[in-house]
Amino acid sequence: MNGVNTVSVPGRRPAAGVGLRLVGSQPIRSEAELEYSLPAAGRVELALFDAAGRRVADLAGGWHGAGTYKARWAAQSHPAGVYFARLTLDGRISTTVRLVLLSG
Repeated sequence: MNGVNTVSVPGRRPAAGVGLRLVGSQPIRSEAELEYSLPAAGRVELALFDAAGRRVADLAGGWHGAGTYKARWAAQSHPAGVYFARLTLDGRISTTVRLVLLSG
């Protein structure tokens, strides 16, 4: 899985069939491409958080049909560290992927 760690959230039931993965390998130096798949249409939110839980970027949002999509994160302006990309479908946390960013 290219060194990507998926993190489950205790007490929250994920939306079934939703996928999120990093395209490429870790660590990331300047840009990351994420691919996400939806089994059904719904309201999507793909956001990036730093290790302290602060929202640092919105990568995708709004109504999406079923299918596979890609989003890019231009990481150059962010400090090195651990980040989490969180995908929600219809308000339910579906999956979270850990990203490791190295400085340029």
